[in-house]
Formats: sequence, structure tokens, C-alpha cells
Amino acid sequence: MALVSRSEPHRAGAAGRERVNTPGPDGYHADARDRGRRVWVLFDVRVSTMTTARVWTVTSTTPTEDAARVIAKAVVAERLAAGAEIAGPAISVFWHLGELGEGSEWRVSLRTSAAVRDRLAARVSELHPWDSPEVTATPVAWCLDTYVEWVERTTAGEG
Repeated sequence: MALVSRSEPHRAGAAGRERVNTPGPDGYHADARDRGRRVWVLFDVRVSTMTTARVWTVTSTTPTEDAARVIAKAVVAERLAAGAEIAGPAISVFWHLGELGEGSEWRVSLRTSAAVRDRLAARVSELHPWDSPEVTATPVAWCLDTYVEWVERTTAGEG
């Protein structure tokens, strides 16, 4: 648990910089006591290595819009993803086969449940035109309960 004080730029150093500060005996930051105000700023900065996320976003990039569409349509039809978004083209710079590369890629983002996340990732890899595609997954830290229910219901083959 860390206490973070947001002070004026001249007191904190550079503009917008946060500095860690410990509270005084009254439980308030020294900066707040100095100005006669009582301010309690508390951020929990602990990070868990385990996640209980129920909704995940699985992402991959493809060389063409058509390849992204093939993946998106297949995994949504197979109920491994509740929905998909395709964005692009984006310029990608990368190191591959011993040299610097640059090219256009299309990003496909797929929403899925924790129950089928790994199967979805494996299927994306099977459908992908590259031998070693980027397939990553990010937990959705928060979303509406109705959205969670829709994603879980859809990827369970219901509705």
C-alpha cells in the first residue's frame, strides 16, 4: 500500500510528478497539513499474479484485412469469442530473421470468457497465416455485469 501526494509542481519536482509520502501521526499527508487542509489520498498499488477476470480480450495481428476477417468470423461462429473488432492498417516495426522489418498489419481483438480463452488462442494460431503469430490475452479488469453475462452465455453456446 502506498500513499501518493499530488503537490504543486514546484513542491513535487516536475509538473504532474507524483511522490510517495508517508502520513503524519494524524493520518494526513505532511503537504496537506502544511497548507492547513486535510486530504487523504490512498492508492493500493499491490498487483496480484493471479487474476479472477471473467472476460478477456485476445488480440492478434495479421498481414491483411481479409486474414483478420477470416479469423474473426470463424471464432465468433464457433462461439469461442462473443465478438470481434478489426482495426488497421497499422504500421509495424519489428525484428525478424536477423533484420529490421516494417509493414502494415491489421489488429483483431476478440472478447471471450475465461472458460474458453485458451481454446480461442489455440484456434487463432491454427487459422493464422503466419507460422509464429502474435497471440496475446489481456484480462478485462472491469465491465458491466450484463456484458460479462453476455460474453459467458455466448461463449458457452447459449443464446
